[in-house]
Amino acid sequence: MVENMEKRVNGVLFLYLKAFDATGGIEKVNRVLMKALHDFHGERRVPVQAVSPYENQPDERYFPKEFFTGYGGNRWLFMADMLWKRRQTGCVLIGHVNLAPAALILQQKHPHLKTVVVTHGIEVWKTLKGLKRRLLQQANQVIAVSRFTAEKLVSVQGIRPEKIIVLPNCLDPFFRFPDTFSKPEHLLQRYALQPEQPVLLTVARLHAREAFKGYDQVLNCLPDLLTSYPELRYILAGKYDAAEYHRLRSRIRDLGLESRVLMPGYIPDEALTDYYRLADLFVMPSKKEGFGLVFIEALACGTPVIAGHADGSAEALLDGRLGRLVDPDDPAAIAAAIRQSLVYPGNPPERQKAVRAHFNYPDYKARLESILF
Repeated sequence: MVENMEKRVNGVLFLYLKAFDATGGIEKVNRVLMKALHDFHGERRVPVQAVSPYENQPDERYFPKEFFTGYGGNRWLFMADMLWKRRQTGCVLIGHVNLAPAALILQQKHPHLKTVVVTHGIEVWKTLKGLKRRLLQQANQVIAVSRFTAEKLVSVQGIRPEKIIVLPNCLDPFFRFPDTFSKPEHLLQRYALQPEQPVLLTVARLHAREAFKGYDQVLNCLPDLLTSYPELRYILAGKYDAAEYHRLRSRIRDLGLESRVLMPGYIPDEALTDYYRLADLFVMPSKKEGFGLVFIEALACGTPVIAGHADGSAEALLDGRLGRLVDPDDPAAIAAAIRQSLVYPGNPPERQKAVRAHFNYPDYKARLESILF
């Protein structure tokens, strides 16, 4: 690949997996990327296209249908598109290393194409082989969402540091910032809570593969915490599969926490702000976060945050300036941090102001523009 590309490109093609048909952090990042590309089209008059092998259509708040192509899960047709369809573009933005086969086809067809790969976290923390490694090695630039992931790209994948650009994630441009930090009355009534009752919150995918999120450690802390806070409630929210749900319910019964732990399931994005406001503390002592969008969402709602210190979570909390960092393998440390946060909750408006200053969409878009163009 040619390393010294011209700064000006004559269009951007974004290849991504999912943005609108799923609800995780990577999907949220893809939505923001698509919104930025749409803005570039309007502001710079740059042609933009987005292609997904899995989705059928975008949310037009983020990206227009007229520039979108989706294959609804037909991966063979998607690959045929990469092989035969002519696309006018000077830069291809790859949303995930799993798209390496398609990206490498485009590189082969267009040797002077500028290739930028977005890396999110654990997908690049272990040694990659074959096409995925080849894509990272041949890309002109590799975006990492955190310094932690950037260091893994160097130490594990052998990527030259000068090719890596750290671009921290930002809050969604349509994120609903609350203008009040009191607990929502409708949620207090729904869960039979009193305003003064302490509430802990975790929002995560509940799946055996996601056990690194740390919610088991929070459950293990609760019996001890209840000696000091007998009215404490823990809301463990997120989409779950049947096996993980039954495992967690069994664990909750074993700990005698049936009346203390609430599992509302998936919470739509438009309702998340109210759940963050309901919580006195957002706690997720994860060990494998590339960044952790939920942390900055909680902070944007004024909610104190506890995160693990062993991954990209630390950078979402500005290395502890925006929240407490703990050893995710130390239940005693997690319990102590929860107690400290409940006693000294801090100032919600200041938290919101700080996170808006550091993780806002306009700054993110400007940095992305400098990378692509």
